[in-house]
Amino acid sequence: MALEEWRANQESESKNLAELTTEFRHIIGSNIENFDLAKSSAKALPHITSLSFLYVQGEELLRELERAGFSVDSGSACTDEDLQPSHVLSAMGLLTHGNIRVTFHPGTTREQIKKLARGSHRCSS
Repeated sequence: MALEEWRANQESESKNLAELTTEFRHIIGSNIENFDLAKSSAKALPHITSLSFLYVQGEELLRELERAGFSVDSGSACTDEDLQPSHVLSAMGLLTHGNIRVTFHPGTTREQIKKLARGSHRCSS
């Protein structure tokens, strides 16, 4: 029963996170210029967004967002301590500098994603 309940909650939560991710991507795309967004595919995880901003240092953007109360990642997703540009983004032909990776977790709210989008806009301007 516990597994069935977890599966039911997981499906619902994954749908919610996918909707939040779509909304976040839309807000960013409507308000920020000069960035690349790693497009999602049917196989992509519904709660992760990778953004790269032209003329912005990823590490500095990461620090500014952390000062604003957000925990995001930068660099390669393959190693959590490596801030080197992502070889995956490079292979996709996307910007590799000014990169942040945003992961939404269960319990993330619309208000939080809107605040993050506003914070990203200020930091990348």
